[in-house]
Order: sequence, then structure tokens, then C-alpha cells
Amino acid sequence: MSHFQNRLNLLKRPPFFAYAIGFFFAAIGNGLGYIAMSWIVVTRHSDVTAMAILLACFWGPNIIFGPFMGVLADRLSRKLIIIISNFVRGCIFIFFSVYLKEHFSINMVYLMMLCVGTAFSAFFSTAMAFMRELVPQEDLVHANSTIDVLYEMGNLIGMGGAGLLIAWTSSETAIFINGIAFLIATITMLIIPKSALQHSGERVKQKIKLYKDFKEGLLYLLRKKKLLSIYTIQLLIFITYLTTPLLLVPFSKTILHASVKQFGVIEACASIGIVFGGILMPWIAEKLGLMRTLLFFTSVLCITFLFFGYNRSIDLAAVMYFIIGLAGAVWPLIISKAQSLTANHFQGRVQSTFNSLSGAMMMLFYFSIATIGKHFGVNQLYVLEVGITFLAIVFLILARKEF
Repeated sequence: MSHFQNRLNLLKRPPFFAYAIGFFFAAIGNGLGYIAMSWIVVTRHSDVTAMAILLACFWGPNIIFGPFMGVLADRLSRKLIIIISNFVRGCIFIFFSVYLKEHFSINMVYLMMLCVGTAFSAFFSTAMAFMRELVPQEDLVHANSTIDVLYEMGNLIGMGGAGLLIAWTSSETAIFINGIAFLIATITMLIIPKSALQHSGERVKQKIKLYKDFKEGLLYLLRKKKLLSIYTIQLLIFITYLTTPLLLVPFSKTILHASVKQFGVIEACASIGIVFGGILMPWIAEKLGLMRTLLFFTSVLCITFLFFGYNRSIDLAAVMYFIIGLAGAVWPLIISKAQSLTANHFQGRVQSTFNSLSGAMMMLFYFSIATIGKHFGVNQLYVLEVGITFLAIVFLILARKEF
């Protein structure tokens, strides 16, 4: 059966289709909201530090609440956790969009991101485990890559229209639409029946013992060398995916002298790359093998980051960001491998452990950037992305025999 037919068959299943549609609408709102909030911050504080604080407010709660949320994801209804997370985020965006119109403060933007980050920590610890329940194990690669493609298409629509929407209305309007999108995502989750979430088997209901449950999950992870390797590689690739926006906003404004519309186009090119990569990557991995595919595209990421900081052309920056998005589309492959290697009743705790680690590393990255950025130009900071991707290549080489 062709890869296209596999994806089509997945989308013909009402539960998966509902989940995908929710992701799509949330992504449209996220694209609008990300451009709006980034531009609000960078317009008033055009340095790396302000963006570092904004993103740290979002990812910080993952460090604190990640382990707790992972335990809940393994003990409670994953569907319910995602519903609550989507609903809370929708309400937060709507409330703050109205409040900021009358009482704008950069500190209120940071507070909004803290609140959203807290709700997101619940979703982030649960989403990967929920996918194991939603689709059979043999469909994980196509399911994850399809969700990634739909998410980036929504992101592309949101970011592509953000410049025009902000110019015609305001940044607060874009944030409001983000909230509406999350409420739509809440509704789509509500229509997924419980009977459709049986693909990973029945979970035994147990009393929640926070510390003991988390410790049990950590020991499970440490005992499995193969699992530890694949999650470490996932962590490094994910960090590059999350840290590039931190550098791109000030780089676009201070080095490329781009407008908000041009900045949106550059970001959109990454989404286009991820869409193309998401469509092609399962087929490429089938032909070349998982580890060869990961090694090749991680090397492409490393080389692209190496040259990106030296670029002064907006058009070339867009092309390079397309390549970064294309190569970054290996992430669903890594996630699918990690999901298939992890027992269902440990999915939430194992994922949340790496969520907390990624949050801690992101915070370290952000505040290191805030300090280093005072002594080096933002274009020179892309060396850090080269270092992270190079480290991922080293781990991939060391782990090749295991896979």
C-alpha cells in the first residue's frame, strides 16, 4: 500500500480525523499568536533578551510541572487532560487579548505566556501517549508525520496571514483568534469516543503516588539503553526546533532589516519545508533505513546552521529556513520509534522526563543567550545551533549499532 494511501486511510477514521482537525485549527491560531507576541516584544525591546524571557516564560513550567503531568498522563484519562489543556489555553488567550487592548504591559505578555506554558505542560506530557491509544503501533509513523504536516500547514496559514492581520487590525486580535482556535480544538477532542482509544491495550487503574510513580518511570527509562538513546536524540533535535525562533526574530530585525511580513514569510518557509519533509520522510526512511535518514538530515541541519549566520539576504534566509524545516521533519520518525519502544503505562512519565530536561536545557539556552548576546552579535549565536546538531550527529553515530 502506498504511503499516500496509508495517510488517507488514517484520515478516513473519524477519531483520528477529529484529532487532526483540532491540531490544524490550533496551529492556525498558534501561527498568528506566535508572530503577534514575538512582534509585540521585539518592537518594544529589539534584543535577544526580551525574546529569551518570552520563551522562557512558556517553557519554564515544563521544568516544574513536567514530572507531575507525566504521572497524571499515565494514571488519568489522557483524552480528558488534553481537553482541559486546550480549553484553558483558549480561555487564557481570549482573556488576555481583551485585557491587553486596554492595559498593555510587557509584563502582562510574560504572565500570559507563563499561564499558557503551564497548561501546555499538561498537553505536552500527554499528547505522545495519547497517540499510542488513538492508532495501532504499525500506523504510528504515518500518524505522527500526518499530524506534523497538518500542524505545519495550519502554522503556515497563521504565520502567512499574521502580517496582514496585524497591519489591518492589531496584535491583540491575532491573540484572540488563537484563543478561538483552541476552543475549536477542545470541541474536536470531545467527539472522540472512548471506544476508539484501545490500541495500546487497557490501562490498569492505580492510585496516584506522585514521587513513587515518577521514580518508577525514571528507573524504567534508565534500565533501557536503546530507549535512552532515542529519547536523547529526540531531545537534541527538538531543542534546535525550538531555539531557532529565539534567534530568528532579532536576526530578521537587526541583521536582515526585515519587515513583519518578511519575517512571517521566512518562518512560513520553515513550515513549508516541514510539510514537504513530513510527506516524504516515511518513504525516505523506508528506503534508506531509520538511522541513515536521521544521520543524513541531521547533518543537513548542521551545515545549514553553519552558513545561516553569515547570510544577509532575506530571500536566501527563506530558502535556508525551508531546508531547516525539511530536515527537521525527521522528528516524527524519532517520536514514533520512541513510542513503539515504550510500554504504554510508562509513556507519560518517560516523555515528561524528557520534557523537563528539554525545558531545563531551553531555559539554560535562553539565559545563556541573554548573557552571551551582550558580547556577540545575534548572527554569531547560530554557532550554538551548529553545536547542538553536531552533538546529535555524535549520538546518532554511537547509537547506530543499537538500531
